[in-house]
Amino acid sequence: MEDEGSDSLLQSLSAEPETITLADGEVLVEQNTGGSDVFVVVHGLLVATIDTGDDIGPTRVATFEQGDLLGELTALTGGLRSATIRANGGAVVAVIPRTEFVAWLSTEPERSERIAAAARDRIDRNRASALLARVLGTDDPGVLELAIHEVEWTTIEAGQELCRQGEPADAAHLILSGRVAVTTEEATGPRLVAELGRNQIVGELGVLDRLPRTATVTALRRTRLGSLRAEAIDQLNTARPEIGLHLFRQALARAVNKHDRSDVAHTVCIVPSAPDHEALVEHCAEELARHGTVTVASAATIADRFGEDTVHAAVGSVRASRLLGHLHDLENAYDYVLLVGDPTATPWTIHASETADRVLALVPAHPGAEADARLGDLREAFESIGLQPWLGVVHPDDTDHPTGAPDSIGAVDRLLHVRQTNAADHRRLIRLLSGNGVALVLGGGGARGFGHIGAYRALLERGVEPDIVYGSSIGAVIAATIALDLSVDEIIAACEDAFAGLLDWTLPLVAFLKGRRITDSIQSAFGHLACEHLWRPFVCTSTNLTQSRLDVVDSGPLDIAVRTSVSIPGILPPMSKDGDVLVDGGVLNNLPADLAHADPVIRTIWAIDVSPPFGPRAKGPIEPAVSGFRLLARRLVRKRDAYPAAAGVVMQTMVAAASRDRWEMAVDGTIDVYLPLEIRDSGLLDFENIRPTVEAGYRSAVDRIPELLAQSTGTPAMAAEIASSDRS
Repeated sequence: MEDEGSDSLLQSLSAEPETITLADGEVLVEQNTGGSDVFVVVHGLLVATIDTGDDIGPTRVATFEQGDLLGELTALTGGLRSATIRANGGAVVAVIPRTEFVAWLSTEPERSERIAAAARDRIDRNRASALLARVLGTDDPGVLELAIHEVEWTTIEAGQELCRQGEPADAAHLILSGRVAVTTEEATGPRLVAELGRNQIVGELGVLDRLPRTATVTALRRTRLGSLRAEAIDQLNTARPEIGLHLFRQALARAVNKHDRSDVAHTVCIVPSAPDHEALVEHCAEELARHGTVTVASAATIADRFGEDTVHAAVGSVRASRLLGHLHDLENAYDYVLLVGDPTATPWTIHASETADRVLALVPAHPGAEADARLGDLREAFESIGLQPWLGVVHPDDTDHPTGAPDSIGAVDRLLHVRQTNAADHRRLIRLLSGNGVALVLGGGGARGFGHIGAYRALLERGVEPDIVYGSSIGAVIAATIALDLSVDEIIAACEDAFAGLLDWTLPLVAFLKGRRITDSIQSAFGHLACEHLWRPFVCTSTNLTQSRLDVVDSGPLDIAVRTSVSIPGILPPMSKDGDVLVDGGVLNNLPADLAHADPVIRTIWAIDVSPPFGPRAKGPIEPAVSGFRLLARRLVRKRDAYPAAAGVVMQTMVAAASRDRWEMAVDGTIDVYLPLEIRDSGLLDFENIRPTVEAGYRSAVDRIPELLAQSTGTPAMAAEIASSDRS
C-alpha cells in the first residue's frame, strides 16, 4: 500500500530528514496523543492498532511498509493521533516536519487532494475494523481483514432511508460519520426510538434471525457508512463459530439492558443571527473541551486554509466536495467539531448545517426588521434542506425571566433561552446541544420535598449544574424554581411564602383541603410564566384519571402545570383539562427519571428521592370496622387510638404505589445517580417545617455525592471535576 509521492517528498526536503530506529514492539506514536510530524517508512514494518476501550483490547487495523506515508491527516487537520503505531520486527522511519510537508503539498494541489482522500479512506477503514472487532468479538487480524474486505462503502444524504421497517434484514451498517434516526411505525404514528451517530452500529441484530426489520432507519444528515451484508456474516460464522455466539450474547445483553445512552452529537453547528455571539462560541468550545478534543470551524478558518472560493462554493460543486472532505477529516481527527455558520443563509451556512448532527439558530429576543428578514431567509434555507433547527433566544443580561420567542425562524426542534454574556447559560446550551446534558429529577413526598432544596445546594457546591429539571408532585414545585434560576436562598424564601398557612381544611367531600391557599400561592409565584420560557428546560407530570395515563407537560402556563402536578388525590381538589380529571403526577410516576432517560440530549441523570421508605405503623390492633364519630370523640378528649391519620394514609399510599418502579430504575441503569434523602423529622404534611427539612436534605446529600458519582455512569468530565473539588 505504498503511498504515491513519498520519494518526491523526501527529495523535496531542504535537508536530510531525521530518522528514528525502532526495535521490535517499540512505539512510534500513541493513540490520542498530539503531534504534527509526518512519517515515511524507510525500512521494516509498522502496525497500527486502535483501542476502543472495550474488553476486546487494542485491535490491529493496518500495516505500513517501506515507502508508506503515515500521520498526514493529523498534520493537515490537527487533532490527536487516531491509532497507536509500533514496529513489527524493527523499523526505520523518516520524520518530516509539518511545515515542509505542507510546503511540498502546495506545489501540486491535486496531490494534496489525493493524499487527503487516501488518508481519509484509510482512517475510515481503520475505524470500521475497530467497530467490527467489537461487534464480532475478535481481534484476530485475519478475521478482521476478511470482514473489512466484505464491507461496502456508501454515503446517504439527509432524509434518505437506509432501511425500512418490515423489509428483510440483509446487512449491518457501521456509522463512520453522520447521524441516523431509528423510528417505529405505531398506531399513533412514527415513534423515535433512538438517534445513532459516529462509531455506532445499526442493524446487526437483524442479521442473526433474518426476521423483517423492526424499525426504519433514516439519515438525519449526510452519513458515511460501511455495510457488512448478512451473507458475509454467515461466512464469518462458518469460519469462526464463536463469532455467532458473541453476536447472540450481544443481542441478549442489549435486549436486557435497554438503557444505553452512549451516543452524543459529535458535530454541532451554531448559526449566530444574534449580535455579539463571540463570547457564547468561546464558552461553548471551552465546555466541549471538558468532554473530549474539540475544534472550531468557521467561514474565516476555512477561507484561511482553502480560500474564499471554497467557503462560498455552490452545493454539488468540485470545491464544495473539497470542503465536505475537510469537514469529514475534522470529524475523524476530533471528538467534537463546532461549526459556526454565518448570520445569513450563505453557502457556508448551508454546508455547515447539512454536516452537523444538530443545528442551533441563535436569535435575539427582540429582533428588528433587518434581523427578522435574515431569520426569514434562514427559515427558507433550512426548509429547503429538510432541517428543523434548535432555537436559542438571546436576552440582555439583566433579564429576570425570558418571555416569548421570535417566530420568524419557523418550526423548531427545541427552544432554549440564554443571557447575552452568561457563561453558565452558554455551557448549559452546548451540553444539551451536544447530548451531554445533565438532568435533575425531583420526586414527590409531600413536605419532605423541601429536602430537595438542600440536596440542590449540595450539588451546586460540588460543581454539578443541572441543565434540565423534571419534577413530580412537590418535586415539580422545586423544579420550577430551579428552572427559573433562583438561588437557594430565593427558593427557600419563595417556599416560605407559598406554603405559609397551606392547610385550609374542609369537609372532605372532594378533598381534605380546600386548595384555595396553595392555588393562590402557586399562581402568585408562577402565574405570569410559561413552562417553555424558563432559563432551564422544565418538565413535570400529572395523572389523567379520565384516560388512565400519565400526562407529561413541558409547555403552557407554569402555574397550571405545577398546581396539577401537586393535586394529591383526596388531599387537594383535582384539576381538569378538556373535560379530563387530572391529579398528582406521583400517582403513576413519582420519580420521572424514565422521561429524562428517553431524551437523547441527556447524558447523566441525577434522581433525588424524598419519599419515606416506610409508612405509618399501627399503635395497636386495628378493628376491621371503625366509627369515625366515636374515633373523633376519643381524640377530642385526647385518648390514644391505634389508627393512623386518614390524610397520612392517603399520601403514603400514593408514594408506596411508585416504590417498585423507583427501585427498578435505580438498579437497571435508567438512573445514573440515585440519591434517596434521609429526612426523619418531617412528616408528609409538615409544610411549616421548611428550613429544618432543607437542612436535613443538605446533610443527607453533601458527603455522599462524590462517592455516588464515582459509582455511576455519569460523564467522565464531571466525575473528574467533582473528585478534584472534593480533594481540595
